[in-house]
Amino acid sequence: MEWGIKENRIAVIALFKCNKTPLEIFNLLKLLKITKKFVYRTIKRFNEFNTIDNKPRSGRTCEIRTNATVKAVTQRIRRNPLRKQKIMAREMKIPPRTMSRIIKEDLGLGAYRRSTGQRLTDALRQIRMTRAKKLLKRYAKNGHRQIMFTDEKFFTVEEIFNRQNDRVYAHFSREAAEKIQRVE
Repeated sequence: MEWGIKENRIAVIALFKCNKTPLEIFNLLKLLKITKKFVYRTIKRFNEFNTIDNKPRSGRTCEIRTNATVKAVTQRIRRNPLRKQKIMAREMKIPPRTMSRIIKEDLGLGAYRRSTGQRLTDALRQIRMTRAKKLLKRYAKNGHRQIMFTDEKFFTVEEIFNRQNDRVYAHFSREAAEKIQRVE
């Protein structure tokens, strides 16, 4: 069990019931890093409400950001991590800010930029190393002058996407890269 505010309140009230003054309680519980203000407020709360629990709060209840909504968003992102937050909010009829809070606070996900490039394994690195050595041997004596470089794009190979808008939801960037490979 973790020691928290509720345990501090219990300690203060227990000493208060043993007829200790607030100053004595403060001096006894200094090791718990309890302030005088905390001791006085806890005793006042106990005298008013006869409990150590938090005061009842007013305000609107959470109607949209419920467990069911969070679960639905989780499933949608799991099915397609490339899904756009704005479109998902529109589809589920949720305000965009609420959708953002669900994704960031409740699910702990971040929007990572989709990156291009290969994820190299050790085997692929080894293959590249041998091929690079062969190329260096082949073009050692001014053979590089016979190679023609162009700035043209291969439209069949290179995908077109906007990096700013093309995001993946994941807990960290490496997970985002793994999700991209699985989806494509």
